[in-house]
Amino acid sequence: MNKEIISGKEAQELIKDTVIKLCDYVGMTLGPKGYNAIIDTDYTEPFITNDGVTIAKNLEFEPREEAIAKIIKEASIKTCDKVGDGTTSSLVLLKSMYTESLKYIDKGISPLIIKENLSKSVDKVCDSILLSSRKPLLKDIENIATISSGNNSYGKIISSIFKKNKSYVKIIIEESNNEKSHIEFIDGYFIENGVVSSYMINNRLESELIKNPYFLITDYKIETVEQIISILNALKGKSLVIIAESFDEEVIEFLSSLKSNNEINVIGIEAPNYSENKIDILEDICIYTNAKLISSKKGKILESVSVNDLGTSINIKVSRNNSVIKNKINENIKTRIRYIKRLISKEESDFKKDILESRLSYLSSTTSVIYVGAKTKSEMILNKMRIEDAVYACKTAIKYGYSLGGGKELYNVSKCLNENDMGDAILKLVLISPIKQIISNSGENTDKIINELSDKKLNIGYDAYNNKIVDLIESGIIDPTYVLIESLKNAFSISSILLTTSLIIVTKDKKEDKNITEVL
Repeated sequence: MNKEIISGKEAQELIKDTVIKLCDYVGMTLGPKGYNAIIDTDYTEPFITNDGVTIAKNLEFEPREEAIAKIIKEASIKTCDKVGDGTTSSLVLLKSMYTESLKYIDKGISPLIIKENLSKSVDKVCDSILLSSRKPLLKDIENIATISSGNNSYGKIISSIFKKNKSYVKIIIEESNNEKSHIEFIDGYFIENGVVSSYMINNRLESELIKNPYFLITDYKIETVEQIISILNALKGKSLVIIAESFDEEVIEFLSSLKSNNEINVIGIEAPNYSENKIDILEDICIYTNAKLISSKKGKILESVSVNDLGTSINIKVSRNNSVIKNKINENIKTRIRYIKRLISKEESDFKKDILESRLSYLSSTTSVIYVGAKTKSEMILNKMRIEDAVYACKTAIKYGYSLGGGKELYNVSKCLNENDMGDAILKLVLISPIKQIISNSGENTDKIINELSDKKLNIGYDAYNNKIVDLIESGIIDPTYVLIESLKNAFSISSILLTTSLIIVTKDKKEDKNITEVL
């Protein structure tokens, strides 16, 4: 393949141009009066969004710029993966940090020296933000959800979930079958899988409530009827729920015929798919239903299953999409809950901790489903994105607290920095970039409003939606603290990589995939 090599000043200029171009596109969406983007792809209907990371991912550039753009996008993607919000702010901060640092490179200062100084200043700023963090009340959670989603009704819906359940909340987001969004609080153990065949629901209804069912729980794939015929014959006239790795089509047809002929009220549900955690989750369900796990790892085969191996519950509500088991919380379940809490307290991986918290929520009956309403597919995509971001922002605020919103927390910290320190001097300008972008996107005079805020109290800031100076705490304009910290850290991480880059190698004849269009 032919390679193009770009180095030195030309490489820096190319990086700078790409940084400005990409970050300006995304930055236009920041704040309550930020713009939307229409995104059209080959794999979805055109949809509208103001989600920074979604826009960044869908932006494409010419080959010389594309490699740089992919690295820049990482600032937004990392922020999204870590805290679920602040993706636009991270790129606004990145642009300012990179362009301001270039001024020092132009003066002959080594990029490594700039990086070292910036690193110390970023750590100092993050510590300062964390120290001023506040513990959220319920009204603060509603405000955070409202700001993150850009919708008052979503703020109320999400905060009502945290009002009912204070911790270890699992929130499932589904599409509503009408235009209205609403919540369902799950009273029981929630399984994200429904019946393997709609013929297993009486009269083909949307859902069915089955009382006093037995439970056969296994990690086997049920490939033949012979594997389960013995237990089916033993339970004629009863109700049986089979939770298994998978079901062969022939088995599904046989079970459906048993149900339709009223021989046995039987349904099949595929086991929740959590890969390496699947056995643990099946064990949770066993404890919840007092069943024995039928597993090859325990030397038990399906053909030998008896009624004594089965579990029971008060009822189970099944649908095509999910299932909810209702049972009394006994001492075995309480012991399992305490055990998972201990695992959470020791776990360092955020990903594994999320899975543990989901398991805890299912066992504790603290799961909620938000059914998102919309008039069109495009609106549905936008609404789901907004609610997902808001839920993540609220969980982050509950864990780490909240700070002043509207860019004011960063602005306040900037005033405390030492202009004689290189890192501080750069950050002093960087930290005011989000508030300036918010004001600019509102169509107002940036310098005028910044001057108005210069001698005001710390809590006083700019309400871009209503275009007035307000007490941000009283007005509910707040951000999750960790979102600010992660946005700044990720902006620094990518900026420092770009600052120390002076050689770019790209493939000349790389085929371009022109399947994405952006309209801003």
